[in-house]
Amino acid sequence: MNYCHRILAIALAAALLAGCATSPSGWGDGVTPHLGVSENRQAAEVNTELGVGYLERGYIELAVEKLERAIQFDARYAPAHHAYALVQEQLGETSVAMRHFERAVRLTPRDPELQNNYGVFLCSQKRYTEAQQAFDAALKVPLYRTPEFAYTNSGLCYAEQGDYDAAVVAFRKALERRPNHRTALLELARSEYKRGDARAAFEAMKRYGDTHRHTPDSLKLAIQIDEAVGDRESMASHALILRGRFGDSPEARWLEERQGR
Repeated sequence: MNYCHRILAIALAAALLAGCATSPSGWGDGVTPHLGVSENRQAAEVNTELGVGYLERGYIELAVEKLERAIQFDARYAPAHHAYALVQEQLGETSVAMRHFERAVRLTPRDPELQNNYGVFLCSQKRYTEAQQAFDAALKVPLYRTPEFAYTNSGLCYAEQGDYDAAVVAFRKALERRPNHRTALLELARSEYKRGDARAAFEAMKRYGDTHRHTPDSLKLAIQIDEAVGDRESMASHALILRGRFGDSPEARWLEERQGR
């Protein structure tokens, strides 16, 4: 369950077109010989915009083609490298993605969306300390418009390591910025439950249920929390919703097996 990339997708267009870049091996830092510097930058911008559009629509091969073309025009245009890194990550080419993320960060170290996405990537590679450094770098940018993303991703990364105390702190900071942030609320409840504070988990889950439609995953967690605090009424309500709305889900089968013991 990787909520990081779901958060990433929400901000993809704004993040990439704001600034990111890297170049495939073998390409230099100069411009193509038949165009001037300004024309190369303009061509890189256009191809990057096209590549991001294809990426968002799932046309990976076309995205790769346009982004490689953008980097050929201007190897110092950070958004092209950023987008190319995301494409290569989707393709499973993690070493290529890493090179382009690193190049993008060198070119635009104060791009908070880039640092946030880089942190997500680093966490997926279990480079946890570096991931938190990237999230911190994003959060230090005063004009970062969506710090709740970096805080939430930081919390998810801490939770992946089993550091639920730090995860709770990060999720609460995300909720200070956006009180009804769906992922932050759900993962706050999960982390509170994991660290043994069932009452805090129950309160976070109640906030989640009051503002968001439940999923099979959130209902399973809610039932576990209800049981931990001994709220049979809430547990019965969540179980009813899980059976009624998601009767064919693995979570519903989990519930039936659990109650059949």
